[in-house]
Amino acid sequence: MDIASKKNDGVVCGFVRKGEYYDSVSLMIISKKIKDREGDGIIDSSVVMATKDNILNLKQAGLYLAKFESAEESDLVVAIRVQEESGDSGDSGDLLKTIELEIKNLNKKDDTKNDGLASVCGGSVDVNLMNANLALISVNGRYAGDLALKALNNNTHVMLFSDNVPLETEVELKQLARKKKLLVMGPDCGTAIIAGVPLAFANEVRRGSIGVVGASGTGMQEVTTLISNFGGGISHAIGTGGRDIKKEVGGISFLMALQMFKDDPQTKVILLISKPPHKEVMNKIVKEVDGAKRVVAVFLGAENSSSSRGGIIFRDNLYEGALTAYKISCGKGENIDEEMKRVDDSAEAIARGERKKIKNNNVGRYPKYLRGLYSGGTFVSEAQLVLDFEKEEMFSNVPTHKSSKLEDAKISCKNTIVDLGEDEFTMGKPHPMIDYSLRNERLLKEILDPEVAVIMLDYVLGYGAHQDPMSDTISILKRAKDLLAKEKRYISILATVTGTNKDPQNSDLVKEALKAAGVIVTDSNYQMSLIAKKIING
Repeated sequence: MDIASKKNDGVVCGFVRKGEYYDSVSLMIISKKIKDREGDGIIDSSVVMATKDNILNLKQAGLYLAKFESAEESDLVVAIRVQEESGDSGDSGDLLKTIELEIKNLNKKDDTKNDGLASVCGGSVDVNLMNANLALISVNGRYAGDLALKALNNNTHVMLFSDNVPLETEVELKQLARKKKLLVMGPDCGTAIIAGVPLAFANEVRRGSIGVVGASGTGMQEVTTLISNFGGGISHAIGTGGRDIKKEVGGISFLMALQMFKDDPQTKVILLISKPPHKEVMNKIVKEVDGAKRVVAVFLGAENSSSSRGGIIFRDNLYEGALTAYKISCGKGENIDEEMKRVDDSAEAIARGERKKIKNNNVGRYPKYLRGLYSGGTFVSEAQLVLDFEKEEMFSNVPTHKSSKLEDAKISCKNTIVDLGEDEFTMGKPHPMIDYSLRNERLLKEILDPEVAVIMLDYVLGYGAHQDPMSDTISILKRAKDLLAKEKRYISILATVTGTNKDPQNSDLVKEALKAAGVIVTDSNYQMSLIAKKIING
């Protein structure tokens, strides 16, 4: 075992598991297991596949060992920095053996249950053996295309969870799938609900008559849970991967999913979710919508998004899109003006009360900035669109609309909206939907800034997400409140919870716990962003 000393910062130890590929979700789970062992003297850790970029990142993070240099892309690398008193060969060796055992246990699977889904995590696929019509593929992007091709040639639909699949491979797979009248969801498709079965990062929602097509995972989770919580239901939710709506791919899967919903007797309303499609793809979508069924679209940031075109009802945000689709499915029409006015009035009332608290509890100063700490990338885009300050500057590590790019994603500037799920934060670390520790640290940091008036947080529930979110949340919120009380300050802490009471975490219980901790809980990211805007605008 190699151990490399780090002056005043513990020692580094680690190991390589040859020829063991783990998909991103598995890596996140392993990382979370290591993070949970901080009582063993762990300072920092990283769990990655041994790509050149990942090895370079380990060097930059001070988590590099000489043995990692000979590792290949199909090898798993685990690097841990421990406190020096825990870093002798005996203690660190025992720790590594324990972690290796946990990784082995992760591979143990229960094969007694089969829902007609073939999960492909190895080098071959035989979906006929399982009588499956859908293969979920989650392997290294270099090899994912070959497995997807085998599945398609076996007349099997594909959900391609893998990322880093070459663009040309995606185009070839989708062109073949179109000829064979099969669907390729992905690459980098993280969310789907097929016949009521949540796949990857998805939620337990009611079955119903609304079909969702989305090139945005978090966006799909938001609208499907909103519709379910309104009392409506989902027939299917089909993800396409973010690149599908680009010119190079041409919206192949998006258009095929749209056609499938048009042919599906259970689906009465179709809801489209994505960033603005390329102009040529947009024209194809409009042409495909021929009035056979009602279609609602939320293309976040698209121009003239609140108008109608070619039979499509366009909405500006995810909440409006979900509400419109729900109302149409219930036969209540498409006008949502009255409901949206109630949302606006409620936001104004909450903001008015929060402005008063901020003014009365920050003697001698009036903080004026907000900080959004997000795990869902789509929410980051939507928040920037809703906030849309006229006078105040806004910054983000993934700027959209009028926002500016942060010089350093780890340092906030004025009004800042951060996507903590970006690679700069998650390389070798668990995604913030799984592990809240990164956001918790950032939350305490933002609390200490006397110019901060509002903090925005999202909690995305469902399968794949943190299974006990409040265990990592309540203690941090209490620390935050204690810090504020000590400095005789008040900050509005807002949160949105994406989920249902049927999810493993139970959204009702999560909301109640947050409210008990003094957090203002909203029903959607749109509402949270609207309240924040009204607080800041004064």
